[in-house]
Amino acid sequence: MSGFSESHAPFLYEAAIPEPDAAESAAMLRAVLNLFEKWRLRPAEMRILLGSPSERTFQRWRAGQVAGLPHDTQFRCGCLLGIHKALRYMFAEPERAYEWVRKPSTAFAGASALDKMLHCLLGIHKALRYMFAEPERAYEWVRKPSTAFAGASALDKMLQGAPTDLADIRAYLDAERGGW
Repeated sequence: MSGFSESHAPFLYEAAIPEPDAAESAAMLRAVLNLFEKWRLRPAEMRILLGSPSERTFQRWRAGQVAGLPHDTQFRCGCLLGIHKALRYMFAEPERAYEWVRKPSTAFAGASALDKMLHCLLGIHKALRYMFAEPERAYEWVRKPSTAFAGASALDKMLQGAPTDLADIRAYLDAERGGW
């Protein structure tokens, strides 16, 4: 049997995607900031969803001064715009799509989609504290190699750079300790 190659799964071997230039970054961020206004988010919530930039950076972005965006922020903007697109397809009236983000949902155990988006990092910390009554054990666990992550540590997995890596750790911890 031959090895896995690009001809079997070309999507796994994508060519490097060029970085968005300053104008593209500014346009993407402007669209997301407009979306946040439609969702009636507070500035603190906006900052969390953008990856917690400094207050100064955030204010520059809001003023339209965007020289470029970090990879994490680009990824987050793409996800947020994808959520917006999906909601616009689901609801004929735009206001219903904007309101849905704040409404409790059975899909999120009674929480809203916004609650779920805002509490990902907090949830990771809570899960660790729950699993390990002694905080030091939780902090040590993050650095220990684990078969759950192909021999890497949870920290190694989280440091791969994508918010989905954080979500993977959260899902693993939620599964280990059971639902809230």
